[in-house]
Parts: sequence; C-alpha cells; structure tokens
Amino acid sequence: MLLGGATRNGQGELTSIERFATSEENLIAYVKAQGGEATVLLEECDLAGWAQRVLRPHAEKVAVCEPRANLWIHRDAVKTDKIDAKKLAHIALLGNYKEVYHTTDARIYELQAAVKAYDRLAGKSKAQKNQIKPGSGARASSPRAARSSARGAGRRLWPSSRARSCGR
Repeated sequence: MLLGGATRNGQGELTSIERFATSEENLIAYVKAQGGEATVLLEECDLAGWAQRVLRPHAEKVAVCEPRANLWIHRDAVKTDKIDAKKLAHIALLGNYKEVYHTTDARIYELQAAVKAYDRLAGKSKAQKNQIKPGSGARASSPRAARSSARGAGRRLWPSSRARSCGR
C-alpha cells in the first residue's frame, strides 16, 4: 500500500509531493525530512490510528480528520493520493478540518478493533443465514408462510367468487 505526502512551508507554498510505501520507517523518515515543527494531517481510515501513534513522538501535532466533512476532497471526481495529500496540506495550513478522536491507549484501540471485527462477522453471519433460509422469496416472509406454502395449504382450484357463482 502506498501513501501520499505533501508539504507546505509557512507561506503556504507547496514544497514537495511524494509517494512512499506504508511502513513505520517510511512515515517517520518522511516527517523527519520535513525539518522543523511538522504538523501532520491524516484522513480517517483503518490505518489512521496506527499512523497517529507512530508519528506522535516525531511531529509537533498529528491530527486525523473526517473525510466526509472535507467536501473539497470527498466529492472530488479525481481521487489520487498525490491530489488528496496536496489538498490535505492546504486544509492543514488553514486549520479548516474536523478532527476525529483516536486514543493513545493501545488496549482501547485493540478493543475497538475487536468490536469492529465482531460487527463485520455478525453481519456476514446474518447474510449467510438469510441466503440459506428455506423457501426464501417473496411468499415465504415468515416460517409459518413457508410451512403453509410447502404443504399446499390454503390453495384453491377456483377463486372463491367464481366458485359461488357456479353453484347458484
């Protein structure tokens, strides 16, 4: 997996745009190469909490922002790491972002990861159960309806109004 990074100086001028492989060493090297007091802004994703914990000792400020609140990035038709990094650097310079809280406690982070994994598995399990339900379809919306349709109960050869008209 590759990450994009963009750097702006104090005057707001773009000084570099880079892409690098996702690793602890590469993240730290990129932030240290910027020199001075670095502010790092990350978009919320599965790796954002990890990246924030890795970079916190090496940067003045590390923040994770909500991508849906940054409509300039979120609704853009052209999405690349370099373009998004450039826009994040601009947003960080302006300070115009909605921050997402990430804990520094590894135990809480592991608990959150376990809950997310449980939710995913529960959803998959429910989907599989719905696929193997007997008599699934529009007519079998309940177990009682499935049993009735399987036995043929309630079936008539003629509609009830027609049966009465023939008997008179």
